[in-house]
Amino acid sequence: MRRSVGAQMVISVARGIGRPLSTWRQQVGIIQDIKESMLEEVDFQKEAANIESFRRYLESMGLTGQATAPKVYQHCSTKRILTMERLYGVPLTDLDSIRSFSSDPEMTLVTALNVCG
Repeated sequence: MRRSVGAQMVISVARGIGRPLSTWRQQVGIIQDIKESMLEEVDFQKEAANIESFRRYLESMGLTGQATAPKVYQHCSTKRILTMERLYGVPLTDLDSIRSFSSDPEMTLVTALNVCG
């Protein structure tokens, strides 16, 4: 992933050659921000912490009956490997599948959006 981000930076910088220096500097700053965000997204230790934080939020708000988050197996996870409980479900975009799990699929969608929003 690091090489592809680096390659994207080189391509973007190359496209900026010939433009005013202030525009070029802005692009480099934006590209650096994107790179840092992308690398943070693939740091699975941070992702595991985010999942655990979301689990605590659900518990503290009494929402465990409406939503869940997978259990993270910390002892099997690293910065590059995230091991967690497998959850079975259906896409929120598949109303017919939601109907097979819920007597009120519209309310299920509203609840899901409120919990995650």
